[in-house]
Amino acid sequence: MEVSSTSNSILSITTISNNVNKRKNTLIETDDNKRFKSKTLVPVMNKNNDNANHDVRNSDLREKIELNKRPSTRGLKYLSNLKESISLSELSINDFTFHSLTEQLRVLNLRKIKIIGDGNCFFRAISHQLFGNQTYHRELRYYAIAYITQNSSAFESFISNEDNTIYDYIIRMKRNKTYADHLIIIATASILSHNIIVHEYRKRPLLIPGSDYIDQQFHIAYDPENQHYESIKKFDGTTPILSFEQLQQT
Repeated sequence: MEVSSTSNSILSITTISNNVNKRKNTLIETDDNKRFKSKTLVPVMNKNNDNANHDVRNSDLREKIELNKRPSTRGLKYLSNLKESISLSELSINDFTFHSLTEQLRVLNLRKIKIIGDGNCFFRAISHQLFGNQTYHRELRYYAIAYITQNSSAFESFISNEDNTIYDYIIRMKRNKTYADHLIIIATASILSHNIIVHEYRKRPLLIPGSDYIDQQFHIAYDPENQHYESIKKFDGTTPILSFEQLQQT
């Protein structure tokens, strides 16, 4: 997404170095849990879900999850910029002549993978990026919610007007088929230590920070009209990697 001159004054561009040192894990301070110390995080999966008895702690996903770290400065800055109403529409590309996102992706040797549209599409798309299937959407939601719960004090100022408190947000967002928002997407990027690249028609691919390494990427497509996410792969089935110059950051 090209940033217009009028947008430059309100956008804070954060750089990511290809050679940046790997971050050390930081244990989460117990203060972050004070609000919830008397409350138990209710598992996302329940008797109304398929595979309700599946133990998320024993899934293949667990080894890819890192919960014991604090939210990054870049991640919180991204949320802060959104909180200040920096609209993605302000980042539109003016010189694109593509007629669809499919055509736009083809130029980059990329293609969309269809994802079920049931309210879990974001987590299904990330599951496909990880495993080539949509199976792990419940587990991904579970761990992302656990991460937000553990870091509630860092995230509580970023909830929308739809929720009165961060706990209200957690109760709502942990429900199966609840649409993902920017907060849960940041949490997902953080626990997977990957940048999530969001492709949208007539916009430069947006980097949602989750890693200090630019080549740690998951790619998803977003259709704002239908509020739907899909997975993106290269035509040979591998995960794409875009350069820093090809990406837009808030």
